Amino acid sequence: MLRILILLFILPLLSCNEASTKSRTATYASNKYGTVSPYIRSFDSYYYRFKGGTLPINNLKITMVKSLSNSQAIGTCHSISKEIKILESYWTRASDSQKKLLIYHELAHCYLNRPHKSELVNGIPVSIMYPSNIHREHFKAFESMYVEELFTNNSSNIERTLANYSASIPRIMDSESDQDHFICKHE
Repeated sequence: MLRILILLFILPLLSCNEASTKSRTATYASNKYGTVSPYIRSFDSYYYRFKGGTLPINNLKITMVKSLSNSQAIGTCHSISKEIKILESYWTRASDSQKKLLIYHELAHCYLNRPHKSELVNGIPVSIMYPSNIHREHFKAFESMYVEELFTNNSSNIERTLANYSASIPRIMDSESDQDHFICKHE
């Protein structure tokens, strides 16, 4: 009975938050950013949850490009002008989780002022801000902790989890030949 009462109390709050997110993002992310829009809306919902405000995205410019100045980069962010460039050849072959990682990483440079974070625990990055792509299986397994770390800049939760992690998912050092390995340039 208590569980039902709690559910009845929480359900309206969740639906209000979803409606609030939709109204905040409708003006800038409907189709303005094309295939990137769903990832911006997702980032915005986390921004609202962790930061309690509206993502100040009015001046964001996202461009798909044929090449970047750093030949190993798949994305760049110019924090001052809020301009993100994405390597088109990567974007067209990337999975949903790889696209989310790239957009979250670049938006965090632009809107959370996050620099790269190179820490590893058990050979696994502790942050989406790692300068090379996180293995997609790591991101799937620890997505909620990666998002928490991204918005709070506190990696203690994921560090504790990774310290005790011993699954057979490849470590970043074992995946140098992985086609998803990249270097992100932060301008």
